[in-house]
Amino acid sequence: MTAHQIAVRGISWSRAGNRRGIVMAGEAPIKQAVKWIDDQLQDNPDADRVKLVDEASRRFDLSPLDADFLFRHLAERPTKK
Repeated sequence: MTAHQIAVRGISWSRAGNRRGIVMAGEAPIKQAVKWIDDQLQDNPDADRVKLVDEASRRFDLSPLDADFLFRHLAERPTKK
């Protein structure tokens, strides 16, 4: 199976060939990361945001610039208590 066929089926694979999780085909990784973090914060509003960004960066193979965007995105959002 080619990388394109994998992407079309909605499965993300790391360079080593390990399955990284189901993702929406054609959706930008940064959007996926924002959605994932939002879901995590809905489930646990007191979650450590730095750890969430770190996990999202690894999970969605984000660049350092994308991770910086996520930090800014979270800093602008009020904490829900």
